[in-house]
Amino acid sequence: MDASNYQQPTAPEKPESFAYDGFEKDGEDDIMEAFLAAYEISKKRWTKQQRNLKENPLANNEDKEQLEDKQAKELEKMLTAFNISDKHSFLLPYEWETESNHPRLEKLTTLIVSQLSKHGKLKLFIKGGDVEFGIWKEETINFLKVVTVDDEGFDITNQLCVSLITKFIPHHNEAKHFLNMALRTKMDEDGKLPPGVLFTTILGEIWQSMRKSQKTKRNQVLAQALQCCYGKDTIETFTKKYDEYLCKRLGVQVVNLYLDSVPALRREYFLNYQEGIPMKIRREVKFDITKDVTWDEFINLFIEAEALLKTWDSTEKKSNQERTNKNGAPPYNNEKKIF
Repeated sequence: MDASNYQQPTAPEKPESFAYDGFEKDGEDDIMEAFLAAYEISKKRWTKQQRNLKENPLANNEDKEQLEDKQAKELEKMLTAFNISDKHSFLLPYEWETESNHPRLEKLTTLIVSQLSKHGKLKLFIKGGDVEFGIWKEETINFLKVVTVDDEGFDITNQLCVSLITKFIPHHNEAKHFLNMALRTKMDEDGKLPPGVLFTTILGEIWQSMRKSQKTKRNQVLAQALQCCYGKDTIETFTKKYDEYLCKRLGVQVVNLYLDSVPALRREYFLNYQEGIPMKIRREVKFDITKDVTWDEFINLFIEAEALLKTWDSTEKKSNQERTNKNGAPPYNNEKKIF
């Protein structure tokens, strides 16, 4: 909308019978005071809306015209509601200059689009959980800060990248799901993103949503007790699963080093680990929990006990086979089964 051709809304004529409490003049003064108070409040809000749009480097003339039309209709409704005479003139604020785009916008747009291309240096987020997304987020933001040179360039790019954000996360994955959710919560009634939405803000919301989702999944996993099935699992394979379990539960990368640095916690998981071990192996391990034993030394006790039992089982099986061949009938096995 061209500001030079813009016509302010006029107030409707006041009906001849217009009066308030029998005191028309006083009534008009009271209504005018109420209108002026409402007008000043609205004018501050309109000014803020225009300034926000002005600060958005992506805003164009069409966006400004739409905002002007919307504000003009609001003013017209106020004039009608308060029955203000057309002899009064009330104007909308006008905060922006006539130029349509920020002078650096075009160059920054070309820069970011080229860096997102096949041969560009901006990496796309293809797959991964909250940890991988968090690393990618920080690397991406740091890269943008470098290539945009200064704070002004980054501020413009921070808004520019919102319109390109689906190119940063192109494929359907968990991050894309939370991206769509974040965008929907910010859209106005017309399905558009308002001025001032930042790329860094959306990435932060995606990361927080992914962390919350991953935490829920981890809690579901941790609720399942681990058990080593004798004859099916080995102590080494069970220990590997248990290490993965503790990595998620404790939020660490190396279980043995972490537990050895916290002896009280290590003793707790000594007991927890044993609960998942078959009784046949557990009863072969002589272990004093009060002693200062490393996590790896503790695990080796069960590996050695398992190896010893396998040797006994193999020896007994061989002995039974020899007796069967000698006597022609299998010997009676009175070993109690341990479950």
